[in-house]
Amino acid sequence: MYDAEQAYDRAVEGARAGDRVQANTQYDSVIARTDRVITRHPDSKHAVHAALMKARAEIAREHPEDAAATAAGVAALTDDPRLLGIAAGLEGIARSNLDEFAEAERLLSRGLASEPSDEDRALFHFHRGVTRLNLGDAELAAEDLAAASEQDRLAPEVRLDLARGLSDAGRHEEAIAVTAGVVGDDRLASFGSFATAMDAQLDTLARRAPEGLASTLEEQLSRPALTGTKEALLHYYHGLSLELSGDREGALASYDNARTREGRYAAEAEYRAARLRIETAGRPADIVATRQGLARARSIPERDVATDVARLSRQVEEFASLVEAYETRGAAAAEAALRAAEVAGGQLGARRVARGLYLRYLDLAPDSRWQAKAIAGAMVHADWPAGEWAGDRGAETDERLRTHLAALPASDPYRVSLQDLPGSIDADSAYVEAERDLRRRLVEIRMLYDTTAVLVEPTDDDAEDEVDDRPPGQPDVEF
Repeated sequence: MYDAEQAYDRAVEGARAGDRVQANTQYDSVIARTDRVITRHPDSKHAVHAALMKARAEIAREHPEDAAATAAGVAALTDDPRLLGIAAGLEGIARSNLDEFAEAERLLSRGLASEPSDEDRALFHFHRGVTRLNLGDAELAAEDLAAASEQDRLAPEVRLDLARGLSDAGRHEEAIAVTAGVVGDDRLASFGSFATAMDAQLDTLARRAPEGLASTLEEQLSRPALTGTKEALLHYYHGLSLELSGDREGALASYDNARTREGRYAAEAEYRAARLRIETAGRPADIVATRQGLARARSIPERDVATDVARLSRQVEEFASLVEAYETRGAAAAEAALRAAEVAGGQLGARRVARGLYLRYLDLAPDSRWQAKAIAGAMVHADWPAGEWAGDRGAETDERLRTHLAALPASDPYRVSLQDLPGSIDADSAYVEAERDLRRRLVEIRMLYDTTAVLVEPTDDDAEDEVDDRPPGQPDVEF
């Protein structure tokens, strides 16, 4: 029984932290150990407690039929009215999960009448509320959910469990209110042992109800005497909520507040802020300026995020080197602007910068053999005008680009490809050769700033890889 209790505590801890693998493994251990107590020692003083724990574990493992049978079997182990009431409440949860709503409501009401603990009272109110929603009684359901939410005497971890349950039931307003109560608890300078669970809950609410969470966290951030770690977490999730609500400017302000702190959430904010600044960049310098923040974000422990930070860092470094090459050498390194445009649009998602760099390339190399390629790139990003730094005047510039393309020779391999002009084997070969030469030229430019770059003759396959560098999901260009 001691081992079962220890496994149950580890299961709850794993569930709160969002580690379903650990939680499920431990719940399975609980089920196996308590079953041995019940079957081998039914007359033991521990048997009824083992049955109640087993029913809870079976509910958590989403085995409602087993849980209902286990809870109903408590009647054979005790005649204690309070314990029978708790068993009825647990059976009611299982019956609700089996869509037996009328019976579930009756059992949960019996459980609530048995003077359960504060935690079980909140649990039974919550599930009776969900059950009554399914029975179509919204008014009584609201009363139950409100009663569950008002259990202030519950431990913060349990209140957070309740908030997670409300989130899962789609009751986001109530979930935010309960979560805010835990966040605003003045007794909690930080979230301590349930910080991971709080992180998971705020992330869920930010994605499911971003506007409501943003408003609530704004109120919490106005409170005095927040600690650094707690404040950084709240600023970060306030920023994420605003970002997911579409308020990018507000999100950046919150991320910048989180960035001034230390620790994990400062690094997370650096990452999100860098991504936003890249996507909304208006000039090449806006992208280059994210290098320092991305360097700080490398301390993020999550593998998926760390992988994306590493990818962004590499691409921003390449972009910065290309920009420096064409800015310092002008027409002598013009193709660096062409490649920087491809990196900005195709890899970083900075579409205004991409369009501007394609236009800059056309100014730097007006007689280039890759003019049509640059025109196509600029037109792909026509809905994201770059502005004055690139001489972009929107529709007027688009018309100039179409005129420019039409003036190119009908044999230009890029124009043949873009406009489906009558081509030939020679035109196809010229296209491949032009791509080869562009790659060779880019390596030559790279060798100016990268001592590890080596000029290797590109193959036909390499050239074919460059046929379509439009960002995924972007429409074909219409000329």
